[in-house]
Parts: sequence; C-alpha cells; structure tokens
Amino acid sequence: MKIIFSSICFLCLSSCFTNSTKNYDKLIDKFPLVETLGAEEIKIPPILLKPSNMCVVDSFLLVSQSRNDSLFSLFKLPNCDYLLSFGIRGRGPNEFMTSMENVTLGQVSGENSQFAVGNKLTNIQYYRINDIINRDINPFKIAYLPSELSRFRAITYLSDSVIFCAPYGGNMHICKYNTFTKKLETFGDYPEVFPFTDPELMREPFAYTIAVKPDNTKIVLAYVYRGIIEIYNLFDGKSSTLTYKDFPSFKENTGLNSTSKFWKHNTEKLLYSRNIAATNKYIYVDVLNDHYSKIFNENGPKRTFISEIHLFDWAGNPIAKFRFAKYYRYFDIDKMDKYLYTIDDSVNNVIKRYDLSISLKK
Repeated sequence: MKIIFSSICFLCLSSCFTNSTKNYDKLIDKFPLVETLGAEEIKIPPILLKPSNMCVVDSFLLVSQSRNDSLFSLFKLPNCDYLLSFGIRGRGPNEFMTSMENVTLGQVSGENSQFAVGNKLTNIQYYRINDIINRDINPFKIAYLPSELSRFRAITYLSDSVIFCAPYGGNMHICKYNTFTKKLETFGDYPEVFPFTDPELMREPFAYTIAVKPDNTKIVLAYVYRGIIEIYNLFDGKSSTLTYKDFPSFKENTGLNSTSKFWKHNTEKLLYSRNIAATNKYIYVDVLNDHYSKIFNENGPKRTFISEIHLFDWAGNPIAKFRFAKYYRYFDIDKMDKYLYTIDDSVNNVIKRYDLSISLKK
C-alpha cells in the first residue's frame, strides 16, 4: 500500500515540477514567538567522538561519526538510551567507503523505522532499525544510482524513490530517481543560468538542504545563499516561496549575473541556512543569516556563532524563532514536535534535548 501511495505521489510530482504554478508567496519579516530555549544535557557512554550527522527515525536517534569504526550509534528516544554502535570503514562486505553520511543519512519517509545512507558514491543502502537491534547490519535493499548522481547537494528518501538536489551531472536542479524502475526524471532546471564552463559549478551557488513531509505530500528546500524557502506540493502541482524581507537578492549577495563565468568565494557573502527538518505539522530551518566571516574561520565553524531555528507551518506561516544559549552543529526533531535534539561536534558524549511542548502551546 505504501509503495502504491508513493508511486502515485511521484506521478503527481512529475507534473508538479514540469508545470509548477505558484500558490502563494510570502514575505517573512516577524515571528509571533521569539524564545531562547533551555537545554537538558544527556550524558551518554563515551562513544560520540566525531559526530557528523544525526537523524530521528521514529522513536530512535541515529548519529553518524567521522571515524573508522562505530560509524553509527543508535539511541532509544526520548531519553537517548544507548543501544549499540555499528559500521566500519573499508572495502569489504557491510563496510563503508565514501559514504558521505553528513549528507546521505536520513529516514525513509512513509516507512516504519527505516533509514538509508550512501556508500561507495553510487550506492544507497537501506536498513531497518529492528534488524540493527538484532545485530543484523546487512542492508535489506541497495539502490545503485546512475553515475551522474554520484555527488549532490542534498537528498531525501521516499518509499520507492529518492529526490536529489543539484547532482553532479548536468543542469538538474531537482530530480527524482525511482529505485524500482531505475527511471531518472528532472523536475526543474536551476532558477538562473550562468555560462560556467564546468557544469558542476552550478551546484555551488544553489547549495541548499531538503526535507520531506512525513506523509509524503510536500517537500521543502532552504537555500544557503538565498534567504528563501521553497515548498512544493506533490499532488496539486503548486509551489510557494517564503522570502526573508531583509536578506539581499541573490545577485547582490553573490555578485553573480547572467554573464558570470566563475564562482568566486567571498567571505562577506551572507549565508542563510545550513540544515532543515520537517514533521507533518512544522518545518524547522537552521538559520545562520550572517556573513561567512562571522560564522567560519580558517579552522572551520566558529563556536562563538550560534544559529537559530525558525519554525513554519506547511502553509508558510512563521510560527516561532528559537534561540540557543549554547553552540550546536546538528539537530533533528521527533515527529510529535515535542523534543528537539542537538549535538555539538566538539563536545564529547553529550546530546542536548529541548522541550518544545510548552513553547508551542503559547
């Protein structure tokens, strides 16, 4: 039933992106709720040393790490009870090579307790949480991607397909690959065209992240260099754009125009977002909204800069702006919108939990 539902969903998705019509555009200026959240620090066993991503999968939390063993650690929510670790880097069976878990780790929307992660550039490996708990670390399915999808800016998973954003090959802004039929479809080109000699350079200006509504009806994009959020309805062929009022235009921010032949790094560019998550009720956007030089130095992210999470409903209405007293690098939200979890990639063996239930009742 879920596979049929997902297939119908993507038939609608194809028409949505090829004949997309704007439903509404909103200018984002103020949020009705602005609040600094207090954290509960949860101490865990000494296993989180170099976290690279985190993902809530139903009632579990999965954390990936940049290390050669114990690549993934599994916790039971809401208390982050440690269950086990698994995954080894290497070329052997059930080992991971070039997995890019910082981008590819994610829940499979529309399925119970399933997640996927990349391996060997063109493999997407699918797992069931119950199998992992029973010490069976074999993927129950492997999707072998076309070579042009070997690198990409963002990815999200549905039952029978994956949606890619800005893959390596060609002028594909958003595309879908059906893991059963092996069919690749492009739903839209980049919003602006530049005469770059290398097609891969198009991936840089239009960097973004993507999330899917768990009921498989919508997807949402948040850009890095544009103060814009785009919501696509997978059924009625409509899309909407949320634009931050005070964020400069794409041309002003990047210096790019229709004659640009090079992508130049500029530390004074404003960065809008670096991550996004979604539940059936809300969209959670990790918002930077500051200059590159204020966020990064030669060693990486500055821990003195703390991003915010901006909350929207799926109609595009701003709900809340959440601020944090302490730095975090990765976050995710449980699907009941009660707890938000964060990890600081420079602090060992601590997961912070934020209770949103009181705030969202205000």
